[in-house]
Amino acid sequence: MFAYEQSLRRIVFSKGLNLRANRDKLNLMEDKRKFLRFECSIPVEEILSQGLNGVVHDVALDNISREGVGLIMDVDTAFAPGAEVKFRISLEAEKAPIFIQGRVMWSRPKGDRFEIGLKILEMDKAAKAELLELGFERWKVEQTPPHPGSKG
Repeated sequence: MFAYEQSLRRIVFSKGLNLRANRDKLNLMEDKRKFLRFECSIPVEEILSQGLNGVVHDVALDNISREGVGLIMDVDTAFAPGAEVKFRISLEAEKAPIFIQGRVMWSRPKGDRFEIGLKILEMDKAAKAELLELGFERWKVEQTPPHPGSKG
C-alpha cells in the first residue's frame, strides 16, 4: 500500500468524508476507475509513440493514479487504443528524469486539444510513489475547509 493510501484512509475516517458523495471532486470516471486520480499538470519533455501522426506541441501529464496517467496535448489526431506511448518528465532540475511507458486506453478531443488515458506499463516505483504523494498532498489541501474568518 502506498503512503498516500494510508493517509487517505486516515483522513476519510477522521473527517467522516463520504468518497461516493465526493466522486466528482475525486475525478473518478463513472464505475470505471479503481483508484483515485490526482491532478498534477507537469510538462512532458519528450514523447514517443507509433500513434503520433502529427507534430505534438504543449504536452502535459495532467493526472496520475496507481495504474494510469492522463496526458493532455496539442496533436492533430486521436491516438488509437492499444498504441504504446513513452514519455519523459522532470520534477526538479537536480533530479533524474522520470520515464513512463503506457498503453492508450482512450483518446478524446478536449477543445482544440486531446486527452489521452494511458495504463502504466513501465515506471520506476519510487517515481510513481513521489508523483502520487505530490497529487495526494494537493488533494488534501483542497479537502481542508477554509479557516473561519479567512477570505476565499
